[in-house]
Amino acid sequence: MGFFSSEVKGLRRIWSFLLMAVMAATAYPLWTEGEVAPLSFSVPDGLTAHSPISIIGDDSLISTVNDENWEGDGSYENPFLISDLFIDGNGTSDCIQLKDTTYHILIDNCVLVNASGYSGLNLYNVTNVHINSTEVKYCHDGIHVGDSGKISIEGIIVDDSSDRGISLSNCIGVFISGSGIYGRYCAIDLFRTSYLEIENCLLSSGDTALHAEECTSFWASNNSYIGASGTGMILDR
Repeated sequence: MGFFSSEVKGLRRIWSFLLMAVMAATAYPLWTEGEVAPLSFSVPDGLTAHSPISIIGDDSLISTVNDENWEGDGSYENPFLISDLFIDGNGTSDCIQLKDTTYHILIDNCVLVNASGYSGLNLYNVTNVHINSTEVKYCHDGIHVGDSGKISIEGIIVDDSSDRGISLSNCIGVFISGSGIYGRYCAIDLFRTSYLEIENCLLSSGDTALHAEECTSFWASNNSYIGASGTGMILDR
C-alpha cells in the first residue's frame, strides 16, 4: 500500500471523481440542519460493534493488535488493519484514538458515531495512517489530526459534526480525496500544515467550507464548496 505513488494516485483520481459525482447527485445536503444524535444506534449489516479504541505508543498498539487479532504486521506492504467496526463513543470519548506511533495502519470500512465533545478519529504524533471508506457522524470533530505526517484520507463521509469535519494542525504530507465532509463551523480546518493535497471532495458547512492558516505547499483541485453561509474558502497568510 502506498500513499503518494503516481500510478496509485492516478487510479484514485478516477475513482474519487466518480464518487464525488455520485455524492453531488444523491447526497446533497449531507445533513439535516439542527439534527440531534439519536439516543441509540443500530449496527449496520456487515459491521461488528466495538467499544472505543485508545492506543498510545507502540507497545499499546502491538498489545491491541494481538488482543484483537488484527491482520497485518505494521509494514508499508502489510499495514495493521482496523476494519468493519461500528464504534459508538457514547458522548464520552473519541471513537478511535491513535497516538505516538510510526507503524503503518489502515482504517477501512468503519462507522464511528456519537463522540459529541470529542472526535470520531483522533490522531496525534503518528505517521503512515490511511483512512478509507469510513463514515463518521454525530461527533464534535469528525477527524482531528495533530503533529502527524503521511496521512491519507479517501472515500469517507463525515456528517453532522458540531464543529469541524476534518481538523489538521502541524501536519506534513496529507492527501484527502473523493470524500464528502460536513462541519457546522468548518468542513476542513487547516493550521500550519504543509504538502497537503485535497481533490475531488464535496465540502459543506454552515459557515466556512475550507479554512487554511499558515499553510504551505497546499493544492486544492476539483472540489465543490456548498452550503456555506459564510465563505467557501479562506486562506490566511
